[in-house]
Amino acid sequence: MSIKKILISLLVLTFVTPVLVIVYAFQSFKIKARGEIINSPSNFIEIPYRYNETGHIVIIAKINGQSFPFIIDSGASNMIFAGNGLRYDRFKGFGFGIDSNGEFVLSRMGSVGSVEIGDMVFSDLRFEMIESDISGCQESGVGIIGKETMRKAIWQFFPNRKMIRIAMNQSAVQHSASEDTIRLRINPYGHQPSANISLDGRPTRRYLMDTGFNGNITTSLDSSWNLTKGIRVIGTASKGLMSKDSTDNYLFEIDQLRIKQFVIDKPITVSVSDRSFQALGLGILADFNFTFDWKNQVLLLDPLPKQSFKSKSYGVRLETADDGVVVSTLYVGMQAFHSGLYVNQRIEEINGYPANTISDDCILDDLIDDRDTLVLKYRDGEHLKTIELRKEYFFEPTNHEDLAKTLIDV
Repeated sequence: MSIKKILISLLVLTFVTPVLVIVYAFQSFKIKARGEIINSPSNFIEIPYRYNETGHIVIIAKINGQSFPFIIDSGASNMIFAGNGLRYDRFKGFGFGIDSNGEFVLSRMGSVGSVEIGDMVFSDLRFEMIESDISGCQESGVGIIGKETMRKAIWQFFPNRKMIRIAMNQSAVQHSASEDTIRLRINPYGHQPSANISLDGRPTRRYLMDTGFNGNITTSLDSSWNLTKGIRVIGTASKGLMSKDSTDNYLFEIDQLRIKQFVIDKPITVSVSDRSFQALGLGILADFNFTFDWKNQVLLLDPLPKQSFKSKSYGVRLETADDGVVVSTLYVGMQAFHSGLYVNQRIEEINGYPANTISDDCILDDLIDDRDTLVLKYRDGEHLKTIELRKEYFFEPTNHEDLAKTLIDV
């Protein structure tokens, strides 16, 4: 082959390949959007939900007649987590998607014959098959019911009752005189719902309205944040469902959140990172009866009687490792930090339970959840130390040196 032909071939590849990739990406978004409601007994149904150990909303859905737990995520695509024993019916090729960081990803695509949520039946929904380390237990969820499914109806959440109303039209939605209407921007291809938000008078930024993010708000670090007033997070901080961030991460407390005329004038704990995605999550949404309506591009917020947007913590996060439990995250200045714990430190015992027998995050959650104190045993050289940690609010003055009284067991 002549040099001229080689150069022409390279030019064709250089210009044609990106075009083909873009076309394929658009086709992937169209494939993901398929699937219809083929049976609904009335204008709406109501189904219960629960929170899993990572704080995400989980419902029971039937795939081809068999029941499985699924996470509800308004910011993600329909997904099936590999290794959970559930697979799609027919392989449909590969598709482009956008992950929680706003980055393009390539994943395997397949269709599921029928998905039943309560008495509502969806047909021919597309799911991505992905590898996931979200949890070591199936109760957390074998996949995600995402925006491609949610946008086909109106989803109304009642946190006090832990119920979801799935309505076919606005006439079936429960309205209140106290509710506010937030105008959403819906991505025409990815279908992610977002809104422009200002924090403490800062310039507005677009934030994903994300039930897959279990925190209040996460935003990007810039010069407007005074790091001396924040709490530094050491280790791994959650960025959203299936995504973790080990870069610089801080917590701040703001006094106002504004979405045009809608305002929250209460202290709010905010996560700020130099590589963070922009999202408003369940930490705020769950203080309202909240309704996602993709068709009319609105989010309805009806405030619950008691609202608090201040976060509480032991000052440490734990996660399962190959042969036990380790410290994954520490908050600088809090009780656990002053006790001498460090990231990746192996824990010997949690609330009296040997850590080396904890095989997954469900067991770990059962030992920690709904408790005000956390008792940890760990080794410091030749000594076995015990520390009792109490949950406390961020940004409330506490004498941590008095609190972090470590006992040494000889």
